[in-house]
Amino acid sequence: MDVSVRQLTNADAAAICAYSRMPQVYVPAAMIPPHDADDVLARIRNFTDTDQMYAIVTADNQTVIGNIDLYWEIGPEGEPDVTARELGYALSPEYWRRGVMTSALRQVLRRAFAGPVQVVHASAYAYNVASIKLLTNLGFSQQVNPLQPDTIYFSCSKSEFQDDFS
Repeated sequence: MDVSVRQLTNADAAAICAYSRMPQVYVPAAMIPPHDADDVLARIRNFTDTDQMYAIVTADNQTVIGNIDLYWEIGPEGEPDVTARELGYALSPEYWRRGVMTSALRQVLRRAFAGPVQVVHASAYAYNVASIKLLTNLGFSQQVNPLQPDTIYFSCSKSEFQDDFS
């Protein structure tokens, strides 16, 4: 399925709210579900004019079917570290296991690594086999924290990123 990514807009709030309130989406993504579209809209407004939030849209009719967040990490003095990002993502279940998130993440990571970003971090619950496979196939390496065995931490540097479609 062909998809593209673009910056989130205020008009995307209702679509994001619809799938983000589904337990099968918010539980494995470790996210707090929004109460309503206004919650999502407030989050979008906080990140307007940044390169941190993206909508995944269908190529044919531009329907919002998912989102990717690529948040700036915080440096030692509390400033944004433009070289390191934290990745999060969600996708409407009807589009799972169709290569959508792989394609969308490649597009976002390609943009990030073309700029100042040197490393991207992510995490997934150990039972979330689909996310683990997705991140590994993109070149992320795993680190297990013995204090949090139910969560797997990932990192991917510019040189590790697998930007091919094989």
